[in-house]
Amino acid sequence: MEIDINKIDDPLENLRVLYGETEIDTELKERFRLTYGKYLRKLCHLFEIRYRIMNYGIENKEYLDHIVKFSSSKEKRTPEQNKEVEEWYDNHFEEHNKTTFYLDLEIENFFIHSRILMDDLTKLSAFFLSNKPFLKSASYLHWPKYFSSFNGHKKWVKGEASLPKKYRDLVMNVGWFDTMLKEVRDNYYIHGLARQGGGTLIGPDAEVTKVYRITTDTASVVKKLIELKQKYVNREPKLKSVYDNIYELLEFFISHPNFLAEEEKEFIKNTMKKGGKIPRTDKLFDKMMVFIHQFGECLQKVYIESHKR
Repeated sequence: MEIDINKIDDPLENLRVLYGETEIDTELKERFRLTYGKYLRKLCHLFEIRYRIMNYGIENKEYLDHIVKFSSSKEKRTPEQNKEVEEWYDNHFEEHNKTTFYLDLEIENFFIHSRILMDDLTKLSAFFLSNKPFLKSASYLHWPKYFSSFNGHKKWVKGEASLPKKYRDLVMNVGWFDTMLKEVRDNYYIHGLARQGGGTLIGPDAEVTKVYRITTDTASVVKKLIELKQKYVNREPKLKSVYDNIYELLEFFISHPNFLAEEEKEFIKNTMKKGGKIPRTDKLFDKMMVFIHQFGECLQKVYIESHKR
């Protein structure tokens, strides 16, 4: 599926119009246009990937339901169940390889390009938060890391007390970026377990495609996280809506650490280094869209205020 760049709901459209109408430096306007185009193409690409993942789950629901059914370990199944599993895979060998291969690629694409999109947003922020000469550079390699990498931008924002509080709070409080995106993209797909084989692909579930890649036996970690959820759910009602998923629970506890005991905070920190179930792509996509909307609103206010002076 090819998404029409003119028909998607671009959260930063107002920001683009504002800059185009107020910036008088033609060289800066051209650099902004190119940077904005890079962001918009990546956004369209993510819309396409998300659509294919969800559509693939719908089209192959019967097949994927069988994978869910057979996803428990061999030791936990009865001899009759093991025989059923072996016969089923023998009869669906080619379908199994094709389905897992292409769906895996789409999910990997999603996490890799989501991280790139966040970096592209960071480049856009430079036009509203800086007037340094590097903005006119023909190569982003000459830009400082805090305006080319979202992870670097987060660290820079933390030390820049002069920035508007609302923008600082927005960028510094994105637990989902660390746990649902950066951790998965860096330590699973790019540097980690995705290249080592093993694991089981399962999904979909309920009304949305829910595909996980299980890389290690994380039963004890999941158990502990669920125990923490049950312990604090009455105190923090929002926990009720958090899925029993390693990364989504981690995201919540990292974003809401104040009520955790010190040993629980240490457990959360150490768990960040372990393997587990990758988060749902639909939930991550929704979180990114909310962030981009808020990101655009903050930068609009920053830019308008700076031009009043």
